[in-house]
Amino acid sequence: MKRFLFMYTSFGGHVLEYFIHIYHYAIDDEKNTYYFIFSPDFKKHIECEQLVLKKNIILRYLTVRELERLHHTKKILKSYWGNRLLNEKIRKYDITDVIMCSYDCLDPLFAFMTMKKVSYIGIYYYIYLYEWADLSIKQRILKSIIFWKMAHNKSIKKICICNDSSSVAFFNRKYQTMKFDRISDPYVSITLTLPDFRKDNAVKEDAIVLSHIGVLSERKGTLNILKAIKEMSVVDRNQFVFVFAGKIDLDIKDEFYRLAAECSEKYRLIIKDYFCSYEEISAICKSSNVLLIPYLNNSQSSGVLGYAAQFNVPVFSPSSNMLGKIVRKSKLGYISSDVEILGIKTFLESCLLNKLMTIDGQEYLKLNTVNSFLNTLLN
Repeated sequence: MKRFLFMYTSFGGHVLEYFIHIYHYAIDDEKNTYYFIFSPDFKKHIECEQLVLKKNIILRYLTVRELERLHHTKKILKSYWGNRLLNEKIRKYDITDVIMCSYDCLDPLFAFMTMKKVSYIGIYYYIYLYEWADLSIKQRILKSIIFWKMAHNKSIKKICICNDSSSVAFFNRKYQTMKFDRISDPYVSITLTLPDFRKDNAVKEDAIVLSHIGVLSERKGTLNILKAIKEMSVVDRNQFVFVFAGKIDLDIKDEFYRLAAECSEKYRLIIKDYFCSYEEISAICKSSNVLLIPYLNNSQSSGVLGYAAQFNVPVFSPSSNMLGKIVRKSKLGYISSDVEILGIKTFLESCLLNKLMTIDGQEYLKLNTVNSFLNTLLN
């Protein structure tokens, strides 16, 4: 019998979605035991899922004291204490297999602090290949060492990369291994009858709705979107509706609301500053004309693509690196070499002048099913 551990110490990202997928898999896998350990921030959201209770599934939350140990501004110290905490849980629950939602969170020391006789499998998001030209010599050496160590660490069984088979092939060849594997970025299939977002929020049918969803942060380009809106030429305020849906990162919260107040003098903004449910996010996406993902960190995939594909709503994305490659290859929307303030402003204003794009997300959806994700991660 195996004893799996899925632990995440911070809040946000794909974690809750991944947990739900793995939890449902665990329900049918009664011969093995699954431990799920989270930050207390997840508690109310997990309770809302009304999950079926099973004897082989144990759900725990980190204590305030455990989380305080992780509060370091220096990445090396945060990595050290994060890995220490993971190892403590492995010993406490006699874990045989660790499922890593994100190897990145425990870098740079993770590959040097794994435990013997424990198997690790998980996902790596940040792919340094796409930013190689911009990295210093020190950064290049460090990234190469980390990936080399992961590839040759006998405890690390699989390193999954979302939606990028070319990076998988490169890393396997470069580090002479077969540990790297492409994994789907699973979309949540919505079969419920969704609320009518436009009707519920008194949004006219001919209004252009541009939405920015997920955890809202500086690296997601959230502030740049607001600054771009502020610089737009004034038009009829009812022609545009901007939706910001998702928990706003504390680091940008004050500036976000300051900019939002200024933008609201010209255009209508709808802000939902909390962890939105699948149903709510889906209703927003279905009613949107474009989903804005002008990410500054674009060397990884995005869960927004699954929503875009499911509701055939185009995204506005950077054209470079992994994110741009996925959007371009699957024909999921607009790509631009400039996703800073001026580039976003130019795109937003163009929405009034040109007929908006329509997409067909079926190709993307076929590649990114939950079953494919689970088969790669757990089989």
